[in-house]
Amino acid sequence: DIRGHDVLYAMEFYLWYACDEEETDERAEECRRPTNATATPVVKNISVRNVELHGATRDVGIIEGLPESPFQNLVLENIHVDHAHKGWKCQKFEP
Repeated sequence: DIRGHDVLYAMEFYLWYACDEEETDERAEECRRPTNATATPVVKNISVRNVELHGATRDVGIIEGLPESPFQNLVLENIHVDHAHKGWKCQKFEP
């Protein structure tokens, strides 16, 4: 059970590396290199239940895995968030 108020995001599951695909600097080039599959994290089989949050100043939540390793089997049950600025932002996950 989780309770809270006045948060930036109610819930955040975020693995995405900070790279803009349109950037041309060295850091962006590094981000586009092939990944090391043995070092890539795998996040799966997570359950979050009974959450009540009031006043998310941004999105209700973010779920963003990696293109080469999306979140798998993330279960959210009985989640209540009020007064959020936006809804969920979800990318790179598998139900």
